[in-house]
Amino acid sequence: MPLEFKSDKLIAFSLKLTKIHRAALPNAIRFALTDSAKDVKFRTLKKQANKSFAVKKQTFFRKFSGYTPAKGFNISKMQSVAGMIKGTPKNSKSVASTEIAQQQIAGTLHHKTFMASQNQRTSKGLVKSAYLKEREKTPIVTKKGKLFFADAKRAKETKRPLLVKKNNKGILVKVGKIRKSKTEKFKREIVTTPIASYRKGRKINLTDAKPFVNMAAIESAKILNMNFIKHAEKQVARYLR
Repeated sequence: MPLEFKSDKLIAFSLKLTKIHRAALPNAIRFALTDSAKDVKFRTLKKQANKSFAVKKQTFFRKFSGYTPAKGFNISKMQSVAGMIKGTPKNSKSVASTEIAQQQIAGTLHHKTFMASQNQRTSKGLVKSAYLKEREKTPIVTKKGKLFFADAKRAKETKRPLLVKKNNKGILVKVGKIRKSKTEKFKREIVTTPIASYRKGRKINLTDAKPFVNMAAIESAKILNMNFIKHAEKQVARYLR
C-alpha cells in the first residue's frame, strides 16, 4: 500500500507536519498505513473472498486473517501488512485458511490426505459442518479382517470415525447400526456412512489463481490518502493546541 504525496492537499499537510514537530509526519503516515491494513482485515478481505469463493461461514475470513501495524519513525521503511493466517496440519479449519491463501497464486495444495465424500458436501460443493466435526476426531484405524468387527464396534461406542485402509489408500466412515444379518445366520451387518476418501500424501495442483487478498489490498489502498489526511489533522491539533 504505497502512500504517494501527489495531490496539493497531501503535499501541504506533509510540509506543515514537518514544520510543527519531527514526529508529526511519521505518526500520521504510520496511523494511516495501520488503518488501511485494518480495513483489509475487517472489510475488503471478506468482500473480495465472497467474489472468489462460495463462503459458507462469513466469520471464517475474519477469524483466520490478520494484520501487522506499521511501526517506527523511519518513513522509507514503514509498512503495514494484512492477509491470511497460516494454519497447521492439526487444525482442519486453519489448514483451510492456508489452502485458501495458496489459491492466490495457484500451485500445489499439500496435506490433502482426506477428501470429503460427495454426501458430506452441500449442493454447492462445500463441506458440511458435520464433516469438519468428524475430521477433528482421531479415527480408529482398521483393516478388513478378523479385527474389523471389534474395531467398528469400538468406533461406534466411542463415537469416533473408522478408517478402513489398505496400504496407502482407504475410506473414512461413520459407524451407524450394528445388527444381525437378514440373509446370513450368525453374521452381523455394519451400517456405515462414508465421510472421506483416504490417500496418504495426496497433493492437488491448482491452475486457477484467485488473488483475493491482493484485490482487497488494492481496494483498501484507495482510502489511504483519506486516512492520512484524517491523522494529519489530528497531529496538527495535537501539536498546535
